Amino acid sequence: MAFLGGGACSAGSSGAEIAPLVQAEAAAAVSSAAAPGEPQSIDCAGNPRALWEAEASIQHRDGDELHQYWLLADQPDLWDTVVPVFESLTRYREQVRKILPDTSPLGLIRSNRRLNSWLEREYPAEGRISRLVEAGVGWHRPMNCLESHLLAYQAARFPLYEQPSEIVALIVKRSEVSGDLGDLVKVYIAADDDAIVPKPNWAIESVEIDVAEGWRFHAVFHNHTFDHSDERSLVPVAAPSASDLEVSVALNERLGLEYVLVTDGFSTLELTPEEFRKLERAAKSTGESDQVAK
Repeated sequence: MAFLGGGACSAGSSGAEIAPLVQAEAAAAVSSAAAPGEPQSIDCAGNPRALWEAEASIQHRDGDELHQYWLLADQPDLWDTVVPVFESLTRYREQVRKILPDTSPLGLIRSNRRLNSWLEREYPAEGRISRLVEAGVGWHRPMNCLESHLLAYQAARFPLYEQPSEIVALIVKRSEVSGDLGDLVKVYIAADDDAIVPKPNWAIESVEIDVAEGWRFHAVFHNHTFDHSDERSLVPVAAPSASDLEVSVALNERLGLEYVLVTDGFSTLELTPEEFRKLERAAKSTGESDQVAK
C-alpha cells in the first residue's frame, strides 16, 4: 500500500448500510469546496467542528479522485492526542476489532505477517521494513487531532471497511507570519475511492512554491486500511512501504521533508529523516535486516 500509486485493489462494495450520522458526515465531506481565505479553525474535543466544515480549495477533481487543500490556524491542539469522536472512524474500528482483536500497532503488524506469509516471500523488502519497525525503528503513538480529522474525512467519503481506501496528506507549516494571521498550517490531500492513492502532483508542486516562500515541509501523512477485497486480506499496519520510503527520501532531499506519518487507523508511526532513511536502506538491501539496521 503506497501513497504514490501502489496499493491493493478496492473492495467494490457500495457501503449502503451506513448509519445516519455517518451519512451526515459524508454529505458534509463532499460539500467542502470553497476557496479558503482566512485561516480556518477545527476543534479537537467536545462537539468538534470537523475538517470538512472548514473551507477548502479544490486543485483538481476527476470523479472520486480529489486533490484539495485547507489553510488552518496552527492551534496547539492540532498535534494533541485528545481527539474528537467521529462516527465514521468509530464504526470502522469496531468492524476491524471483530476480526482482529489486538489492534495495537505491533499486534497488527504481527497479524499481517501471520495471515499473509506470502507477503515476505513475494515482497521481501516489505518484510525487512516491518521487522525493523517491530524492533523499534520509529515512534508508535496515538493518532493526533489533525490525523484523526483527515482519516475521518476519508472514512466519511467512503466507508473504510466496506470500501477500503487511502488518503495522503502533505502538511506544511509557517511560523511568525506578519500581520494578524499568526502561525499557519496548509494541508494538501490526494485521495480516491480505493486503496491506490493518486499521485499528489498538485500537492507537491504547491509545496515547492510554499517552501520557496518560507514554509516548512512538516510531514507526509497517509493511512493503510484493512483490505479484504480478495482471499488475501491485508491487515492495516502503521509501517511504510518500500515505495513510500523511496519517495520520502526524495522529498526530504528536495524539499526538506521533516516527518513521515503512517497510520493503521488506530495508531500512527512517526519517522524522522534518519529513521525513514534507515528503513529505505533496509528495503533496498538483499542481506539480513539486522545488518542493514546498523
